[in-house]
Amino acid sequence: MNQNIKGDDSPNAEMPISLETLEMKTYPGFPPSSVFYDGPGGSYLVDNGKSFFRWSKRGPVITGLTRHQMSQHKGLDHKEAMLAAKSDLADRELDGAVQWCGSIAGHRRGLARDTAGLPILILTEARLSEPKAGPFPTIGDILRQAFPDPEQLAVLIGWLSIRLRAVRAGIHQPGPMLVIAGEVNAGKSLIAWIISQILGGRIANPHAAWTGSMLWNDDLVGAELLLIDDCVGSTDIRSRRALAAAFKEAMYPAQISLRKRNTSSISIRPVWSVMICCNDTPESLQIIPPLDSDLEDKVILLHARKITLGVDTSTPEGRVELQRLVTDELPAFTAKLISHQIPQHLRDSRAGIIAWRDPELTDSLDANSPARRLEDIIESALGNRGVWHDLPCVLTSSEIESRLLDPHGTSREQARGLFTWHGACGSALAKLAATGSRFIEAAEPDTHSKRPRYRVKP
Repeated sequence: MNQNIKGDDSPNAEMPISLETLEMKTYPGFPPSSVFYDGPGGSYLVDNGKSFFRWSKRGPVITGLTRHQMSQHKGLDHKEAMLAAKSDLADRELDGAVQWCGSIAGHRRGLARDTAGLPILILTEARLSEPKAGPFPTIGDILRQAFPDPEQLAVLIGWLSIRLRAVRAGIHQPGPMLVIAGEVNAGKSLIAWIISQILGGRIANPHAAWTGSMLWNDDLVGAELLLIDDCVGSTDIRSRRALAAAFKEAMYPAQISLRKRNTSSISIRPVWSVMICCNDTPESLQIIPPLDSDLEDKVILLHARKITLGVDTSTPEGRVELQRLVTDELPAFTAKLISHQIPQHLRDSRAGIIAWRDPELTDSLDANSPARRLEDIIESALGNRGVWHDLPCVLTSSEIESRLLDPHGTSREQARGLFTWHGACGSALAKLAATGSRFIEAAEPDTHSKRPRYRVKP
C-alpha cells in the first residue's frame, strides 16, 4: 500500500513518495557473506559494517539478499533473484552458522572461535582511541593531584599501561586487582571513568556474579573493566572470600566458562581488568577481599587524595565540558601509556607490575581484619580467670569459640558480632597462628578427629 507523504510548503507536495521507495533507500540489500545464523537462537544476524542487525524471520533477510542479487545482476527478474536469495540463505544457515553471539572483552567484532573451536560471532568491540603524541594537561593534573606520591602514580600508570596493551593486542594478561581508596569526593569515580575510557568504555559490575548471588556471568564477558563501587560491595567476610576466589578464577586461568541463561556454556578468554573504588575509612576498606597468603601478591592498594578540578562540575554543562576535555586528551594519553616503560623495581615477571600497597591503608586494613579483631577479643577475655583458669592450654577452634561465648565471660557480645558464620572462629585462628600472635600459636592436631588445635598463652 502506498501512502502520500506531503508537506504543505513543498513544491512537490502533489508527487506521492511510497514507503517501498523509502525502504529501498534505507535497505539497499546485503551480500550473502554478511549474513550469519544463530543456531541456538534460531535468528539471523546481518553485518552492515558498523553493527549487526538481528531478524527472527527469514522474510526480511531474503528480501535483502534479493535486492543484492538484482543490484549485482542487471536484467535479472525478481522471481529469479528471489530463488537465488533463498539458495544463498540456505547456504548461510550452514556456512554462516554460529553457536554463540555477543561481545567479548578485548576481541574484535566478526567471526571467531571459542577455545574449543566452536564458531562464535562477536558483535561489538572496545572503542579505543588511536594514539597520537601530544599533551594531556587535564588528565595529568587529575592524576598528579590524586596521587602526589610519585611511587603510587608510577604504579597506577604502570598497571594501566599493561592493561591497555593487553586490550589492544586482544591477549589477556593476568594481573593484580587495582583498589583505589580515598576520602569522600576525592575523585575516585572520575579516575575510574578515565580508566574505563582508556580501556574502551565498557564497564560491568562483577559483584553479584562473583559472590554467588547470581549464576549467570554473560553480562561481564563484554566489558574490559570490571568495576566494583563501595556502594554495592559487601563487608561480610563470606562475600569477601567468595569475591577473592572468583577474582583468581577469572583473571589467572587460560580460559573461563561463559554461563548464559537457557544456553549451553562456551569457553572463552575475555581480556579483563578488575578495579575496586572505596572510601578510606576502616569500615569501607572491609569490602576488599582479605589479603591472605594466596592473594597478597594480587592486590594493588592506592590511596587517592582529594582533587580540585579546573571546571565547575556542579552543573550539567560543567560535567559535559570536563568529559570533553578528557576525551580530547585520550589519544595523547594513550600514546604515553603504550610507550611507557615500567621502572625496574616495580616490575613483576608474571603480572608485569608488583602488587604495591600503601602502608597506611594496609595497616588500617590489617588492624580491622577478623584475625586481629579476634586477637583483641582474646586479649580482653583472658582476664576472666573463671573461664580461662587453665592457661596455657591447648584447644580446638570450637572449644575456644565456646569459651569466648561463655555467658559469664566479658567478651561474649564482641565474639557474637565476629562469629557470624560457621567456621569464622577457626578461619581467624588459623590466620593468627600463621602470621604471629601474642596469645595464639599452632599446636598438634587432635589425635582422633585430626582437627587443628591451638595453644592459648597467657
